[in-house]
Amino acid sequence: VVQYENKNKYVFPVEGAWRVTCNWDGPDSHRDAYSQEFAFDLDQLDRNMEVVLNQKKPNEEYPCYGKEVIAVADGEVVDSFDQLPENRSSCSDLSNEQIIKFAQEYGYVHLSGGNQVVLKHSNGEYSFYAHLIPGSLKVKKGDKVKRGQILGKVGNSGNSDCPHLHFQLMDGPDKSTARGLPCSFINIENCERKKVKLIDRDRSIIHTVNDES
Repeated sequence: VVQYENKNKYVFPVEGAWRVTCNWDGPDSHRDAYSQEFAFDLDQLDRNMEVVLNQKKPNEEYPCYGKEVIAVADGEVVDSFDQLPENRSSCSDLSNEQIIKFAQEYGYVHLSGGNQVVLKHSNGEYSFYAHLIPGSLKVKKGDKVKRGQILGKVGNSGNSDCPHLHFQLMDGPDKSTARGLPCSFINIENCERKKVKLIDRDRSIIHTVNDES
């Protein structure tokens, strides 16, 4: 076992305070999927500091819905997809007929991740952002982007049971074949306002701060 060191400096893919779920150290991690070993999901607490769990709750009632997703580093868009209708509410998927239709038309990678963006960074590292709102993407394949540039908005598309952002770092552009990489960030603190780099605690609260270049 060796410790992986990121070859680039990354900022958090969203700004503000967020709850991390399905992190690599938690019981509901993504580690059963090769490219998602160090993936995590991000959502936000409501004004009562509670998680929105009501089934069939409209997307718009989730605090994170519509929040801007940003590029974690300079890069190039190597894949973007913005064609999948959104799940209308939490715990409400597309119909079986729609799922079959979109799988045949766009493939299972896009069906699973929903509306998504993949960025190629220097030194062979790639970032992946999933479940965005249809029509919210601000970039397309071939675009060059800067760190902090808006990519789209947090939504509830694809294999998603409520609005959230799925994020992961990989060693290649293809979610189905790339290996997942741990991702350290230069601009985050924990709930005790202590600077952290690698998120090593599932269901923790992360705050973004002014990044240090």
